Amino acid sequence: MNTAIQEAAQQLRARESFPYYDTIGIGLNKGDTQGWFNSFAELANADEIYLFNQRSRASVGLAYSNLDSPSLFDVGYLCQSIGVQFEVPPTQMYNEQGALLPYSNNLFQELLEDCSLQFFLNQDEKLAANCSHAPAGYGAFGQINSIQNGDEQPSADITGGQYTNGAPERKNTWDFKPVIEIPRNHTVYAVLKFSDFARDTLSKLGGPGYVLNNSGGLSGPGAWSAQVNLRVTINGTRLVQLRNAQTYR
Repeated sequence: MNTAIQEAAQQLRARESFPYYDTIGIGLNKGDTQGWFNSFAELANADEIYLFNQRSRASVGLAYSNLDSPSLFDVGYLCQSIGVQFEVPPTQMYNEQGALLPYSNNLFQELLEDCSLQFFLNQDEKLAANCSHAPAGYGAFGQINSIQNGDEQPSADITGGQYTNGAPERKNTWDFKPVIEIPRNHTVYAVLKFSDFARDTLSKLGGPGYVLNNSGGLSGPGAWSAQVNLRVTINGTRLVQLRNAQTYR
């Protein structure tokens, strides 16, 4: 290949829409994972909660993070938006003694109104906002009504509510205008910090313990440990080198 053409090709980039995400898991025996917590009480004790700089797909699995290396994007990236979400089981949760935990799914979305979000590129703070200003832009939405005594009509006993931080529409995320240009292998991370009120609330919740789907109790086949996820997603465009024109500078 002509040297001039080869050098020109090495400067070209294919643009690919690509989200990056990282997750904090809260649940029984989850604390062994880097930055995760065994209970809401442990989450409440954390002064700051870090994402994108502690886990990778290799350490927690692709379901929870799709970073190849903590903190570093291995290609150039145009960061367009960011969103935060609690992901909660749609069914009720029970403590270690099998007693129903007395809180609704709505509570976790409300707690995001008492939580801040900071987003950093190297040491430059690109965003400092309330989490309610950065909806997830995706996720389950609506409510579940319980049906009692075999009735076909739902009762007034609402067991679940809005399951996502804002309506699940992509346009609802926090938009960066202009987009943030992130060079390859520069440090990126996000920090969540709950208010004293939210931390006090989390410390008193109990759980998450177990999810039950039958009457067999914790010893029955329908019991498994519950997990609540706190996830941050970055939406944007990867700038990928062309095949056979890679340069590693």
